[in-house]
Amino acid sequence: MREIKFRGKEMSSGEWVFGYAVKRGSEWWIDNETTDWKSQPPLGVIQYHKHKVIEKSLGEFSGIKSNENNLEMYEGDIVKGNDIAGIGRFIGIVSFASGRFVVDGVKQYNGLRFDLNALFKPIGNVIDNTDLLENQIS
Repeated sequence: MREIKFRGKEMSSGEWVFGYAVKRGSEWWIDNETTDWKSQPPLGVIQYHKHKVIEKSLGEFSGIKSNENNLEMYEGDIVKGNDIAGIGRFIGIVSFASGRFVVDGVKQYNGLRFDLNALFKPIGNVIDNTDLLENQIS
């Protein structure tokens, strides 16, 4: 069973935060918790945090880590694969479609779709690395 968690870019700080996605009214938030082990040892104190995030940055963890660098892959990640289905290098964006995580090709790979697997490697995301998507062929 895969771990259910989300990430999003916090509006106020611009930092990526990880946890549970919650919609409050029309706004998206990531809620998470940390434990302060120095307070009240040995049990510590659990601290709850709420982070308002940019909606288009919100992405779910796919449950898959890259074989190459052990990085988690999320919706909205830009990933690269080598020797995918005999076409050599492939670049695409992770999304959730038809009940599974897939990689939709960009640039010269537009129109191709593969199931996400651990052979892909994250090289960026659609929020921070728009340069990787420049000149995309539609």
